Amino acid sequence: MNARTLSLWAVLSLGAAAAQGAVVKCVNGKAGPYDCKNVDLMAFVPHSIWGAGSGIAGNDIWGWTDPVTHHEYALVGLSKGTGFLDVTNPESPVYVGFLPCPGCAFPAVPISLHEGPGDHDDPRCSPHEHPGDPFGRAGAGKAAAGAAEAGFFDGGCSGDSSWRDIEVYADHAYIGSEQAGHGLVVFDLRQLRTVTSPPVIFNETFRFTGLGNSHTITVNPETGFVFVNGSRSATICGPGNTGTGGPVMFDASQNPSAPTFVGCNLVDGYTHDSQCVVYRGPDTDYTNHEICMNSNEDTLTIVDVTDKANPVMVNRISYTGVGYTHQGWFVKGQRYFLLDDELDESNSGSNTRTYIFDLNDLNTVPEPIVYTHSTKAIDHNQYVFGNYSYQSNYRAGLRIMETKNIARGVLDEVGVFDIFTADDNRGFNGTWANFPFFESGTVVVNTIEGTNGVFVLRPTLSDLKATVAPVSSIPAPGQTASYVVTVLNQGPAQANATLLDFSLIGGDVVAMTPSVGSCTRVTSRCQLGALTKNQPVTVTLAIRPEVANFRLRVSVRATETDTRPADNTAQALGSGIRTH
Repeated sequence: MNARTLSLWAVLSLGAAAAQGAVVKCVNGKAGPYDCKNVDLMAFVPHSIWGAGSGIAGNDIWGWTDPVTHHEYALVGLSKGTGFLDVTNPESPVYVGFLPCPGCAFPAVPISLHEGPGDHDDPRCSPHEHPGDPFGRAGAGKAAAGAAEAGFFDGGCSGDSSWRDIEVYADHAYIGSEQAGHGLVVFDLRQLRTVTSPPVIFNETFRFTGLGNSHTITVNPETGFVFVNGSRSATICGPGNTGTGGPVMFDASQNPSAPTFVGCNLVDGYTHDSQCVVYRGPDTDYTNHEICMNSNEDTLTIVDVTDKANPVMVNRISYTGVGYTHQGWFVKGQRYFLLDDELDESNSGSNTRTYIFDLNDLNTVPEPIVYTHSTKAIDHNQYVFGNYSYQSNYRAGLRIMETKNIARGVLDEVGVFDIFTADDNRGFNGTWANFPFFESGTVVVNTIEGTNGVFVLRPTLSDLKATVAPVSSIPAPGQTASYVVTVLNQGPAQANATLLDFSLIGGDVVAMTPSVGSCTRVTSRCQLGALTKNQPVTVTLAIRPEVANFRLRVSVRATETDTRPADNTAQALGSGIRTH
């Protein structure tokens, strides 16, 4: 089966409408059989493309945008490895390839083995190097660790796992799993752009085996540190500390292909998941410190990990109604933190709950405000982008919550795509996770059941929106052409002090004509003033390219916080037009 057939299979699985290449719009609360609100279905990719009848199931999902080609890829967590989808055209995802988990068999589909820079000869279980192991524990500590743990030193592993977790730093994916002996797997994502005949089987770029299983992976994209959470077999942490489950820390900033072990965070036992940031919130005592918000089963534990050799617990916060402290994410500004508890709904019989922590003072945190949703489903993973929290709430599917009223303890549900059609009850079915951070506005959602798959979605939420109209003839070098930029305020009622910035790579902007306001060529900026809701304004930009492959890019902003930053930019290319 060739790549074209596989790609078509992903589209055909939706039925007749998708077979014609049609997007399934959310109309009157429905997109096909799915309940929805302000979210369109672009495509669906079944898990079966990674091996029909092989028992494969879904779990985590993350994303990567190639800085060279600007293609967007979904990194799909599966029970037997990691799948790669090119979702640049969200209406027609392309199955690029598959990275089997250590020791796992290839999918039951005829695809070839990809050979790329940094590949190991054997993608399956094998001993690998352990750079950054200052104590020699990975190779010499078997006796101290005991016979039961010895297998984790030499790369021994077995079975697949329902749990896999993926995050990205510097064009590399970092992958962990509850699979015995899995270790920390590193995959150089730049290989995706070299695939000419998809799909292919990939090899891992590197595998660290000084730890075996893990539950989640956290990456601080600003510092390049990687935190492997929930390992009960971290022999690298030394005798007596192997089974604590605290984050094992790596530095990927110097060599993303082979991160260096730098220490273990053992200050508060097992960490299920975390978010680690360079802190710039309201508590100035910790400004520019690297802070981890650890979901530690029964507490939200704040740890200062600036000094990796000496992590310091800032606060250990319990709360009323705790069931299983699962995962959370900072709201923009880092004053508020949203937390999902995986067992509180089942324990109390309540509807879905989101806990809102006010972190004005990291050392003294009041009892969180509890926001109760309209569904009974268990909340699982959430990520904040712009003014929205994108929540994967198991049977209730994707729920998009606007955070503008968070200071009052209110979340406004502005988007829904319910991928589990049976019900919204409590149960460990439906969506595991989502990735909302693509600049295009595409959101990918992974599901658990092997009979389900990956949903490629497009929320229709925004405030300001910029578009560039296509021209009838793309100008050749030295020619002049006019591009019309339209700026639309889709809410709030009025956007104030609106600015439009423009740039032309590969030429000059020679004239600017706005329908309102004024433009200045030297600053490459137009001041459009206050824009009334649903009243478009235009700016005509006359450009003279010097090269064939020019790029005209515009972006718009106002004093109001935009709810969908992806809609604020648009660009025209020398080889065609592209807006997002």
